[in-house]
Amino acid sequence: MIDYRNNIGIDFKDLIVGLHNKWKYLLLAAVIGAILFGTIFVINKKSQMDISNDDMTTSSMSVENLSNKDRMEVELAYRAWVELRQLYNQLDNASEEWDVDTKIELMKATQQILLVSEKFSNAQKKYYSNMFEEEDSSNENVQAGSDYAEISHATLLYEISFYFACGAIIGALVFVLVFAILYCLIPTLKTENDIRNAFQLPILGRIGSSVDIDVQSMYHGILAFAHKQSLNTVYMISSKNEPLVAQLTEMFKENESVCVKSGIGTDFSVISEVVEADGVIIFERIGKSRYEDIASEIEMCKNYGAPIMGAVVINCK
Repeated sequence: MIDYRNNIGIDFKDLIVGLHNKWKYLLLAAVIGAILFGTIFVINKKSQMDISNDDMTTSSMSVENLSNKDRMEVELAYRAWVELRQLYNQLDNASEEWDVDTKIELMKATQQILLVSEKFSNAQKKYYSNMFEEEDSSNENVQAGSDYAEISHATLLYEISFYFACGAIIGALVFVLVFAILYCLIPTLKTENDIRNAFQLPILGRIGSSVDIDVQSMYHGILAFAHKQSLNTVYMISSKNEPLVAQLTEMFKENESVCVKSGIGTDFSVISEVVEADGVIIFERIGKSRYEDIASEIEMCKNYGAPIMGAVVINCK
């Protein structure tokens, strides 16, 4: 069989055109990717919030279960720390230097409070921490809280937009990658250059979107070609059952100057008719005709001495 594989290259222009023709599917893949990543973000965010809420609930329940004695110990330590902090502030703002003994006593008091707080139970430590957080919260400026809320809202919107954008891009890239892989792996005719380069055949004509006009043009072209080459019998062959070839065959029945027949190249029952023909024209459809079938019918013609005039490429729905 003809070794056509090494002569088939990737036509990037045709690949891009194919992607452009599938833009609706590309857009759909981008939307699916955006929705998928957005959903993952929402689920992840919800899980984080649930964990945080569970921790807060557990801590809150532990604090609520504290006995009056445990609460009193924490509150005494907290008040001692507040008074100690006030003394430190006075020390910092004093115009005169405090004596060394006073500073030592303050340091001892600080260490004593730390030692006491370290012996607290987990619930007491949480209660102790909550007292400091409530104090900090009460001292915050209202505008600062509003700014923080706005920043958090803006951050959330940014994260959502980022995840949706990444999902759309990844979805589109996955579609492009899959399309490119299928483009390379599916062994069907991609462009007319495949006929020229892989099978070394000249292109006699094309049938595109203007089917009726192109078929009429092809009819007169084959007729003129046959007269110029003094061909009495022309055989039109295709690797698939091609309706346009049958249509051309019917048109030539009304013309007695040239005998035109047609058949499927992969059907070996046509060999006797192919051998009797003065010339063979191959018709192949882009996206349908398989390279292996094209190679088989070309090899059949060469083996039985049937001269191949060239190929006609069909590229229409």
